[in-house]
Amino acid sequence: MLRTLVLLCLLISPLPGNVIFAQQASVAVFVKAGGAPLPAATISLLHAADSSWIRSEITDDKGTLVLKDVEPGKYMIMGSSVGYKTGGQAVEVKERGQYGCTIELQVEDKTLNEVAVSAKKPFIEMSMGKVTVNIEGTTTTGSSNVLDLMRRLPGCDSGWQQQYLYDE
Repeated sequence: MLRTLVLLCLLISPLPGNVIFAQQASVAVFVKAGGAPLPAATISLLHAADSSWIRSEITDDKGTLVLKDVEPGKYMIMGSSVGYKTGGQAVEVKERGQYGCTIELQVEDKTLNEVAVSAKKPFIEMSMGKVTVNIEGTTTTGSSNVLDLMRRLPGCDSGWQQQYLYDE
């Protein structure tokens, strides 16, 4: 009975590992755009002195994220999302506890002035049981006759009498 009681007290009591985590803080981040929460935004924790990256995480559906186990120091918390300008806020963590910051992202205006779509048919197209030769736009179209074009076709052979036969 006494052994069980001692074992139970050891399991319930705080261990040195739990004391180490108690010295670190957490930072709650809220990301919004146009006053509404912004889900799936990327939050990056950077050292303020040299902007070196520490870690990145993604906000939940409500635009919130808690960065846990943050050691005391000065940090930049940067938020980014597709279609929005990157925003950030400086945070100084002095001791353990919960810190908070709100990041407002602005819509990024990137519009295309003009889109040009062009295509060129291949000279030879093969499909189910047939071969199509597209002579339009080839380099020999303007100055060639039909016989010159026939010489370029695969599977066609000219005889000595300039008769073209299809090779099977």
